[in-house]
Amino acid sequence: MRLSSLAAATGLVSAIALTAAPAVANELEISGSAALNIEADTGDGISHSASTAEIGIDLSYGGAFGGIWVGSLYDDPSDELEIELSLGYGGEFAPGYTYGITYTHYFLNNSGEQGYDLTFGLAAAVSEQSEIGIDVIYAPEDETTDVEGWVAVSLTDRWSLAGLVGKSQADDNTYYEFGVGYALTDSAGLGLVYEDADDSDGTLTFSVTYDFDILGG
Repeated sequence: MRLSSLAAATGLVSAIALTAAPAVANELEISGSAALNIEADTGDGISHSASTAEIGIDLSYGGAFGGIWVGSLYDDPSDELEIELSLGYGGEFAPGYTYGITYTHYFLNNSGEQGYDLTFGLAAAVSEQSEIGIDVIYAPEDETTDVEGWVAVSLTDRWSLAGLVGKSQADDNTYYEFGVGYALTDSAGLGLVYEDADDSDGTLTFSVTYDFDILGG
């Protein structure tokens, strides 16, 4: 499963904030995103470790939202793709405060390996340029819980920063992420994300992404 939406790397502020709840609109909105990613291990210098591609389609109506995400796997002996289906509901419960509840089912295309989790998110606008939030991710099959806290800041119309710290019960570790995004246009962007954990070497991911509206928006 994807570690977090931070790794998508473009539009970092909006990407993380959407884990709490999307904007509420009383009309059907459909949008999409695509990304090309190059990953590098940082344990012994910087060396290429993976090249992947991903595409996603998201729908929202009122407080309800859902989507499908498909990502390629690099040099996996059994599977070429990971697929995620999500469905959720969220909204604003007070000015500047949002919540979201999301069910995500994920599976691999050949091996049949699959699982699901539930995410409960809260977010708060600190200012017009920054947000903070917390996500609690529960995996019923394993009866394990991950807790993530994040902050997202829009520095300018083009530059954004985001950071995340998480505690995983399943992996028994603490993990960290920090990313910077640059918007080339309203749709295209570049991103650089560093991910690390207290029991593994870090990973640096460079992404080129493109967002597009299909209906509404």
